Amino acid sequence: MTRTNTSDPVHSDPVHDVLVAGVLRVHAESILAQLAKDEAVVVDGDWVERFTARLLDPDQVRAADAAREAIQDQEVLLASDVVIAFARAKAIPRSALAAALRMVCIDQGLFADPATFSFVFHEARKAVNFLMTPEEIAALAALPESVPVYRGQLVVAGPMPTAASWTLAKEVAEWYSAPSQLDRRNGWVLSTTVAKGAVVALFLERAEQEVLLDFTGRALLRPVTARRGRCTSFPAHLAESRLGSAGLIGMLIASLQRP
Repeated sequence: MTRTNTSDPVHSDPVHDVLVAGVLRVHAESILAQLAKDEAVVVDGDWVERFTARLLDPDQVRAADAAREAIQDQEVLLASDVVIAFARAKAIPRSALAAALRMVCIDQGLFADPATFSFVFHEARKAVNFLMTPEEIAALAALPESVPVYRGQLVVAGPMPTAASWTLAKEVAEWYSAPSQLDRRNGWVLSTTVAKGAVVALFLERAEQEVLLDFTGRALLRPVTARRGRCTSFPAHLAESRLGSAGLIGMLIASLQRP
């Protein structure tokens, strides 16, 4: 008797594939519906109804367009939670995840624990052309194996890094160490050197030369050092945001904290 190799993708069962796709779609619909229950989007709004089908579109470009619109929608309250949901919903094209993740990272940052952060970027990089521009992809590829990076923080954050967003430019780190309205003291400028493999994305938008670092592995090649910043004012254009309700709230907080 001949035994069929069910693991051979060339001889996959079309019926099985349809069933798996259906299960993944239902799972994705459940994950998106949970966003309203968790108040990541407005509870009594219609965000889930308006965007679910569009986010599940198998066409990479249409799904990415839907994700950009969805993450900027006024009913979005916790943009990071929405992006994490996109990553966990396997039926949502990775182009949609990557497009939304780019906007969140540039506009306000992805708030997630290190393991979740690593997972989200691992998934998004499957559609890297939607996560970064060709210029950014080339710049990332051209980085040396040991990458000097810098980070600016308010004084209340202390001299240890509090997030995964760093920069290749000392000047940008200085901007983020500028005094705020709530605390007129200069903040901290951090510096270290990381392995190139720890850099999961590079963004050139807004002239920040931003790099996102995955700290779940052996990222640091030397200890983090800190000194007080010297910048006296925070650039106004960095307080702008395109993200729904969360973006508006972020802009309000920024206006209260910065000169």
